[in-house]
Amino acid sequence: MFKMIHLGNEDEIFEAEIAIVPLQSLYVHEEILEEYLTKLIRLISKSGVFKHPIIVDKNSGVILDGMHRYTALKRLGYDYIVAYLVDYNHSSIQIGRWHREIEGTIPVNFLREIESKLSHFFEINGEFVRVSFETLEEDMNSRKAAFGIYVEERRELYGFYCDVKDIHEFFYMIRKTELMIRNKLNNANMRYFSDEFLKNLESRPYRGGERKRLIIIVPRITKREVVYYATRGRIFPPKTTRHIIPIRPLFVNYPMNLLRKSGYDLDFLNQVLSKMLSQRRILKVRGKVYIDRFYEDDYLIIFS
Repeated sequence: MFKMIHLGNEDEIFEAEIAIVPLQSLYVHEEILEEYLTKLIRLISKSGVFKHPIIVDKNSGVILDGMHRYTALKRLGYDYIVAYLVDYNHSSIQIGRWHREIEGTIPVNFLREIESKLSHFFEINGEFVRVSFETLEEDMNSRKAAFGIYVEERRELYGFYCDVKDIHEFFYMIRKTELMIRNKLNNANMRYFSDEFLKNLESRPYRGGERKRLIIIVPRITKREVVYYATRGRIFPPKTTRHIIPIRPLFVNYPMNLLRKSGYDLDFLNQVLSKMLSQRRILKVRGKVYIDRFYEDDYLIIFS
């Protein structure tokens, strides 16, 4: 194991460690995308090292970030993985949202069609109600509303209210809604964005001639809910959570051949890791940058 200590805002101490852990001891909380997984398996198969640790809650074994890397190693027949073990309950670990933006617009009567299909498919009583942003946020937090749809062209926001209070069901309703809308709009493009985008959405005037879009506003999920459902095998759809860690290690580059059972015990594998990292140069850089992808974390630790 390789221990790390980070002094954050207001001198808040964040402790974590990089370790080799058995794959069978971990839980995923989101589904993977097969298309992306296929590409990742191809890349890992060609690489001699495991680059970036997955992020894992040390108390529950739930994977916070790295579902595809975990699944890739499992399918390739590996037994261990490099993990960054954190205390998920630490206040500096944030859990945000991924809202959905779909190009196009829909008539109000199509909301009734979605309403009817969701009610039938999930065996619930549900309806769309026009609401304010503030009311929707309050009602999603109390689990009265499952999600919202904002029709930007008309500046109308609708919350979907139903007699189910299960956040796991909510996200599958959202997924079903995405598919219905995109199908209605001939497979329109969809992208994801964070909470920051919502701040000025209500006050932003729609300008004629701009591309029309629909915004699916998703509820906040709590850390407790992530752990509860993951450890019970109830996995959420992709892009349910958006975890931001105060400091994240990159380019650990642990030998792939040591991640298979080969007569070495776990203590030995962790000794190799600790010795290897202690001999490397460590560079601490500010996050919210693009390296091999965009990292939203405050800081990054790069081993070189």
